[in-house]
Amino acid sequence: MIVSYSIRRIMFSMTIAGSCVVFASVLPAQTSARPPETNDTAIPVDRNKLTLPGAVTEPPAWLVKDAPFDVKAFFKAPPPEENAAPLYLDALYEFDDEMGVCFPPDERARRSPVAKKRKEDFSRLCEAWKQNPDSVDPAEMDKILSEFDTGYAKLAQAQKRKQCVFPPAIRLFPTISHVHAIRAASRVNTMWVAREISQGRFDQAFSKMRVMWRLAYDLQTHGETESYLTSTIVRYFVLTEDIPCMLASPHLTAEHCDRILKLLTRHEPRKDAYIPMMQSEYLRIRQLLHHAETSTGMFGPDVPPSKRALRILDVFFGPTGKTNTKDALKSIPRERFQNEVKMIAKWYRSFASAPHNTLQEHLAAFEKANKLVESGRLFPIGAHRFLSAAKQAFYATARIDATLGGTRCLVALKRWELDKGTPLPDLKTVVRAAGMDGVPIDPYSQQPLRMTTIDGRPVVYSVGQDGIDDQARIEWKIGNKNPRGDLIFRLPKPREGR
Repeated sequence: MIVSYSIRRIMFSMTIAGSCVVFASVLPAQTSARPPETNDTAIPVDRNKLTLPGAVTEPPAWLVKDAPFDVKAFFKAPPPEENAAPLYLDALYEFDDEMGVCFPPDERARRSPVAKKRKEDFSRLCEAWKQNPDSVDPAEMDKILSEFDTGYAKLAQAQKRKQCVFPPAIRLFPTISHVHAIRAASRVNTMWVAREISQGRFDQAFSKMRVMWRLAYDLQTHGETESYLTSTIVRYFVLTEDIPCMLASPHLTAEHCDRILKLLTRHEPRKDAYIPMMQSEYLRIRQLLHHAETSTGMFGPDVPPSKRALRILDVFFGPTGKTNTKDALKSIPRERFQNEVKMIAKWYRSFASAPHNTLQEHLAAFEKANKLVESGRLFPIGAHRFLSAAKQAFYATARIDATLGGTRCLVALKRWELDKGTPLPDLKTVVRAAGMDGVPIDPYSQQPLRMTTIDGRPVVYSVGQDGIDDQARIEWKIGNKNPRGDLIFRLPKPREGR
């Protein structure tokens, strides 16, 4: 029968509670943009020209002026024929029909129905497994998963290009179809990797894991908070689903462990990935202020009256007491707009210039920057969405760094068991025997991760967000709002047979 390890857990939401719980509130609801028209004649699409709706490649002059960083450099991208991003957009269409917003109408009419059916078939497979794993026919599972072969081939083709930059859309609520599609691809990947491992197809499993690991890296290199968090989630599922499934296989060898460790050293996330994330958030708010000051965008005269626009003005500038956007804008003194522009630039400069080597330094930088702009209304009142999302991104980064280190230690432990079969020595000896430079650093303590023995089995752990060493006797679980306890990493129990 099909292996049940790992697959069972992926039937639930991709949203990770705890560190990434904010992700669900950050991502706006995705609406379909597929038109009803059809066209039997398929016109070839130049994949190098694909881009996201509203993407900006050249910043307007008002956005560049007096900015606290090099805005032109932020928008710089590799030539289309060297950029993996447009090929990714084409590949992701195989996983989610909502990617149709990036394509011309005739291409949407041709591909969206097929992609939608493929996604619905996979959703039914997940639901059936969740209700009763024994009801799922292995042949049917293989058939549904094989429908994504083209998508994987296109992802691999895109990754032959070394650079990847998704052109940003400087909107308060941008279209993030590719983020939703990457989440969909990650769900497919986790189930498929488990299936490949259950059949002893390690090469195929490694191939899929490599694709997803690189995709997570490419998404993080230049993106908004939504992209940053999605990158973290994709890596989290490789670390907590794919690799444990492989470690539990009865067919695992020391060579497989070496391959896992090699994979985890590739495409390491940038330590300053938070910088483009915060730059993106700055640009969003800066554009909003520009639109309000110039009565354009959502505040334009041709835009139907919007309660959202009024609420935004009330939040950013205080209650105006007006019932329509036009009167509300007239009641706001012009100097208020310029004051808010200065405040967000001051906030960004303070934040970016502070040290960010640890989670504690990240949070301290936030507090320092916020105190500098109390004279403005924007950040103390109006930017809760951005601040909370960014702060949660830092929490998520700390957790994923700890999970990466813990997973590497588990692989080294398993390798020792397979290669030597002798009682485990100290953790430092084990990881060095696996070719690692040393025990990975715990991001919460800035000291090496620790190992203990519980119920006769080795356990690796991080002291967790509370910074207290509980010797892995109290576990900090995902979803627990109280951060008390340690982040614990355990080797999965070996499976027998298939």
